[in-house]
Amino acid sequence: MANVNTLLAAQTAAMLEALGDVTAITVTPAGGVARTIKAIVLRETRTEEYVERLANMYNTLEICISARNDTEGMLTPKELTRTQAPDVFVIDGYTWILLRVLERNNAGMHRLKLMDQGKGS
Repeated sequence: MANVNTLLAAQTAAMLEALGDVTAITVTPAGGVARTIKAIVLRETRTEEYVERLANMYNTLEICISARNDTEGMLTPKELTRTQAPDVFVIDGYTWILLRVLERNNAGMHRLKLMDQGKGS
C-alpha cells in the first residue's frame, strides 16, 4: 500500500505542476483554521448562479486542488448551502466561497467552482 500512496503523491504533484498556473492560495475550511495550499486556476467567468433561489450574476472561478489529504489540499470540501457555511478561499487578495464541487476526487484532484466575494472581504 505504501507504494501506491507514493505513486499517487508523485502523480498529484506532477499534475499540479503540469496542468496550469500553480498558485499558492489560502483556504479556510468551514469552521476551521486558515492554511496555505496549492491550486491550479483554470478559468474565471461571469455566470448566472442561483443562490437561495435567486438568480444573480456572479464572478466565478474554477480551480483544481489535491484531494489526497488536508495538508496539501482538502479531503472533503464543503459547498454553500442554506444550513452550512462554505469553505472560504483567498486568491490574489480576493475572497471566494465554494459554490459547487464540480468533480470530486478525480485522479486525486477536486475541481471546484468558487463564487466571488470581493477584494478584502
